[in-house]
Amino acid sequence: MKEVLPSRGEVVGAAVWLGKRGVPVDVPSRFLTTRLGVRQGARPRALLVPQFAMLLAALAASVGYQCLQYLPGVRGVEMTESKVVYFLVIGLQGGTWFALWRRDRQALALLGGRALDRPRPPWREVLDGWFVASAVVTFAGGAALGVTMFATTPYRTYAWSWLGVLALGAVMCAVITAGVLRRPVIAENEATLAVDARAAGPGPAPRAAVRLRVSRAPRSGDHPPAATGVRAVAGRLRRARGRPATRRCTGRPPSPAGPPGQRLRSPGGGCPMIVLTAEERAAVRWLEAHGVRVAEPDTVLTARLSVRCGKPAPEAFTAVFLVNAVLFTVIGGYQFLRLLPGVDRGSDLPDGGMLSLGAASMLLRAWLHARAGDRRAAVQLGDRRLDRPRPPWREVVNGWYLTTLLITFGGGAALGIALAATGSVWAIFWLGMLALGAVVDAVILTGVLRRPVLADDEGSLAVDVVTRLQDVHLALPSVFAVPVVADLAFQDAPAWPWLTGYVVLAVVTNVIAWLTQRRRVPSLPADGHYGEAG
Repeated sequence: MKEVLPSRGEVVGAAVWLGKRGVPVDVPSRFLTTRLGVRQGARPRALLVPQFAMLLAALAASVGYQCLQYLPGVRGVEMTESKVVYFLVIGLQGGTWFALWRRDRQALALLGGRALDRPRPPWREVLDGWFVASAVVTFAGGAALGVTMFATTPYRTYAWSWLGVLALGAVMCAVITAGVLRRPVIAENEATLAVDARAAGPGPAPRAAVRLRVSRAPRSGDHPPAATGVRAVAGRLRRARGRPATRRCTGRPPSPAGPPGQRLRSPGGGCPMIVLTAEERAAVRWLEAHGVRVAEPDTVLTARLSVRCGKPAPEAFTAVFLVNAVLFTVIGGYQFLRLLPGVDRGSDLPDGGMLSLGAASMLLRAWLHARAGDRRAAVQLGDRRLDRPRPPWREVVNGWYLTTLLITFGGGAALGIALAATGSVWAIFWLGMLALGAVVDAVILTGVLRRPVLADDEGSLAVDVVTRLQDVHLALPSVFAVPVVADLAFQDAPAWPWLTGYVVLAVVTNVIAWLTQRRRVPSLPADGHYGEAG
C-alpha cells in the first residue's frame, strides 16, 4: 500500500483526541496519528473527495427514490417527506465510516509484521446493552410499526416508502457495526493496544497504559518503527508541499512547545531552520496586525489565532458541515411554504428569508471554527492553564451592542406581532426568521461569555482578553434586519415606513456598537511572550 504521510490537521486531531482522554502529548506517533486524526474530525484531501462523492451519491439516490412516485398506483404526496434526511444521514455515516476504515487499513499496513497477534474482543465487550436496545427499538420497532400501518391503514404508500428508507438505514448501521466488530486488533505494544480498545468502542482503555513515545531520529541503517512520531515525516511533507522556509537565528534553541518537524537543525549545529506551517503563518499575521512581530508563534496561540485569521480548524469540519446541511435543506424547503393553505404565493413569503438563512450559516461557521481552535488550545494547555475567573459580561459586551440586540430582535418582534395582529401572514414568517437570528446570536454570545480563560502567562492572557472582545463581533444582529430591504424593494411590504425606520435604526446602532467595541480592545504588551522572536 502506498505510504501515507499524515497531514498537519491529523497530527493536531490525534493530539486533541489523546488529550481529551487524559494523555496530553505534543506530537503523537505516526501510527497513532494515522488512526486518531480522522476520529477527531481531521479530513485530508484524499479522504474528503470520496466523502463528498458519497454524499452526492446519497442525494442522487434520494432523487431516484422520489421518482418512485411515478409508479402505477403511487401518489407522490403520500410518500414520506423525510426521505432526503434519511439519505443525507446515510451518506454522512458512510463517508465517515469510509475515512475511519481507510485510515485503519493504512495503519495496519504501516505496522507490517510488528502487529500484535491478539484475538478480537467479543462483541459484548464492544457493544453495550443500550446500544443494542437502541438498534432494536429503531429498526425492529420501526419495521413492526410500518408493517402494521401498511396492513391496517389506508396510508400504504407512506408505510412502504418509510420502510424502504428505514431498511437502508439498517443496512448502513449493520455494515458499520460489522466492520467494527470484525476489525482485527491494530496495535504493536500495550499503549497502542489501549488506544485500539478505546477507538473500537466504549470499552475501557487503561489510562496508565497509554504511554506514548515521542519520536527520535532513527539511527543509520535502522528501520524506523511504526511508533516513531512525525518529526521526519512532517519534514518530508512540508518539503513535498513546497512550503516556504525562513532562516532565523534566535540565539537560543527552538522552543520545545511547538510540534517537531518544522525546526530542522543545520548539519553544523548552527542556527535552526524554522519552517512555518499555514496555521503558524496565519497566527503570525494576526499578531503583526496587533503590533507584535514573531518568527514563530507559540503553539497555544497558533491554535487560537489561526482560526481567527482565515485558517479553518479541521476539528470543526463535521459540525460546520452538519449545520450547513441542515440550513441548506431548510433553504431548499423554504419555497415550498408557498404551498401551505392560506399563503399567497406572491407576497406572503418574505423575499429576504434566503438571506437570513445564509447569514445564519455564515455566522455559525465562523463561531464553530473559533470554538474548535479554543478547544484545541485548552487541550494543549492542560494543567498549565492559569486559574483566572471569566470577566463579567459588562466588561465584554458594551451598551451599544445590547441596544442593537434590543432594537433588532425586541423591536422587530414587537413590530412583527403588531403586523400579525392585523392579519399579515408575511409578518408571521418574518417573525420566524427573527427567531432564528436571535437563537444564532444567543448561541454565539453565550459561548463567548462562558468561555474560560485560556492562558498560561501574561502574553497569552492579553491575547485571551483581545480575542474575547473581538469575538463579540461574530454576533451581528443587524444582518437579520437587513433582509427586510428585499421585501421593501421588490414587493409591497406592510407598514413600509415603520420597517424602513427599523432597518436604519438597527444598522446604525450596530455600526456604532462595532466601533465602540473596537475601541475597547487593548494593545498587546510588548514584553509578553508570544513565540520565538524574529
